Amino acid sequence: MTIYKEGKETKHSFNNWDSTLYKRGFEHIIAEFIEAVRTNKSPSLTANDALKTHELCEEVVKRLECLKDKHT
Repeated sequence: MTIYKEGKETKHSFNNWDSTLYKRGFEHIIAEFIEAVRTNKSPSLTANDALKTHELCEEVVKRLECLKDKHT
């Protein structure tokens, strides 16, 4: 995995035994959600946050598809 932040590039690798959920950051999100439910607190990521992220990703895909169609 490559992270670009503040003009710097950092490469990270994972152990072959690391799960896909861990590699994609879902283990932490799931654990935090379960803890929020257990303690009756709000998680840091809300359903609305997830919806906005999905909408943004969908818009990116649509724009890329439009660019692809213009160049083919």
